[in-house]
Amino acid sequence: MKLTKILSFLMMAMLSLSGMDFNEDKLLADPRPQLPQAKRTDFNGNTLSMSKSNELIFLIDDNSAFWAGDQWLDYFRTIYSYDDSSRLTMAVRQAFEDSIWQDWSKKIFFYDGSALPSLEEKWDFYDGVWKAIYQIQYQYNAQGEIIEELMRHWSDEAWMNYSRRLYFLNESGQLLEFRQDRWEDMAWRNWRRETLEYNEQNQHIRTTLMSWQDSVWLDVRNYLFSYGENGELTESIHQLWDDSLWTNNQRELYTYDNAQNLTEYLEQIWIDSVWKNLYQSLLEYTVLSKTVTEKDWVEESWENSARLFIEYDTHGRELTYQLEIWDFDTEDWVYYFKNENSYDRWGNQIELIYSKWDGSEWQYSDKTSWTWSPLYSWLQCLVFSNGDIETELFFGMHASASDAYDDILDQYAPPAPPAGEPDARFSILGEDYIRDVRSRSATSPVIWEISFDGNEETGLTFTWDNTAFPENGAFTLQKPDGTVILDMKESGSYTHSAGESKTLQIVYTFEPVSTVENVAARFRLFPNYPNPFNPQTTISWELPEAGPVQLTIYNISGQKIATLFNGTQEAGIHQVTFSANNLSAGVYFYQLKAGHKTQVQKMVYLK
Repeated sequence: MKLTKILSFLMMAMLSLSGMDFNEDKLLADPRPQLPQAKRTDFNGNTLSMSKSNELIFLIDDNSAFWAGDQWLDYFRTIYSYDDSSRLTMAVRQAFEDSIWQDWSKKIFFYDGSALPSLEEKWDFYDGVWKAIYQIQYQYNAQGEIIEELMRHWSDEAWMNYSRRLYFLNESGQLLEFRQDRWEDMAWRNWRRETLEYNEQNQHIRTTLMSWQDSVWLDVRNYLFSYGENGELTESIHQLWDDSLWTNNQRELYTYDNAQNLTEYLEQIWIDSVWKNLYQSLLEYTVLSKTVTEKDWVEESWENSARLFIEYDTHGRELTYQLEIWDFDTEDWVYYFKNENSYDRWGNQIELIYSKWDGSEWQYSDKTSWTWSPLYSWLQCLVFSNGDIETELFFGMHASASDAYDDILDQYAPPAPPAGEPDARFSILGEDYIRDVRSRSATSPVIWEISFDGNEETGLTFTWDNTAFPENGAFTLQKPDGTVILDMKESGSYTHSAGESKTLQIVYTFEPVSTVENVAARFRLFPNYPNPFNPQTTISWELPEAGPVQLTIYNISGQKIATLFNGTQEAGIHQVTFSANNLSAGVYFYQLKAGHKTQVQKMVYLK
């Protein structure tokens, strides 16, 4: 594969994630709205992708920077906001200009009671004002499967139809037909259509692409798919319509080993009624790596073109993605670029560093960082260890939690390990949990009880991040009789000695904000309370340092409604009351700017 082909492939992969419109040659992509993928981990630390109603770890922001020779310089970031039901409500894109973050664009998501967005809007920031660009309205069937996307653009101070995508599914949820229409002359006009066929094993075997011309559907492309005994894809053939029949154009062949790992990808082109080799990928595997050697067919033989080397961690997460190209002069592989990835404890990617090879050493080029959060008021990880084996227990508070078991927020512990191996569990109402989340509104002491077991000879150790607790409260580790062992904010570990009680308690004693030193750990704009509200609501925020602050209210059209505060404030927690007596009922946004930092939240005014 030529280098330009590799780079084109990478670019197309990036564009496919950007929400761009369909082109004539691209088959139907995943029709679901692209939201940040939240994740959690199971008991063994393996990353699981969860449905939107069950996600616990959420993307808060991502940040892009470039290497300036001696330091990283920011240039783009996106900040994500969620509602009380943990649904994405806004993604604000900002550019770092003149030493501050400047608003660039934003997407707003609206919901009709479900976990899936009913409306998505795109706005761009021009001359200090938000201006509407387009919106997509989603419709779903009773199974939550998308059946229509209606796209409108903003023109002459109104939303105007632009295009729509229709999805026709069978009773099993399989897509049978996709159609895209355009709005022309105040009516919907056919434009593009795909029909899909399946075999008796429900395997996708054919897609036919058609375009609307001269009041009829005309065939354009045909894609045929074949499968092996184990259900693996073995062949795909692309055909073009030539007046009255389908003619072969290109095909891909797939070969697998006994473990169903792809070992060869072969790309061929149809010339003079014969399949001719074009491109080949050979794949080799080890336990924690994969090597892909790419070759081009040149003058009846295979010639090296590029090589990918991918390393994984023990959970299957990609650590390093390195591209090398073949140097025909030295007849050897030469480094070209590499990506290095890192992850947090939940398995979410938190950093990607892109480096280029300058001929003698790797040079940083670009970096993207992601920040994830459980969206709890707080969430703490308690690590229980006997020196060899560790168990992680999560506990915390959440706005929508109760003090009993909550199906989404709490998690049952797995079966107990064999006797003698370390084990630890939180208990709620006599049950055992690996995650125990309580009501955020609790003002009386809250008790988490830990029952544990293990090798009495080696002793057992608990460790935690003593900086990860909320400011407004005291946390003590106690014995069941109430004897205080230690202050968990002062210490970060405890060693349990043989012969002591195998039950301990964590006690959280709530303290009002006014009794706590008013110093914030980070910049935060809190959800207003109550929300929805009528006619007043309280907006609170937290500042890590003193500086200029501006709190502004906008309506759903991006027009400024009011400025609630514009001045200088000290570090700490602040709040203001907003009254909407003179406003219409509906959705409003409040934006907090402090220095170069900006955050936005949504509120709903009901009459």
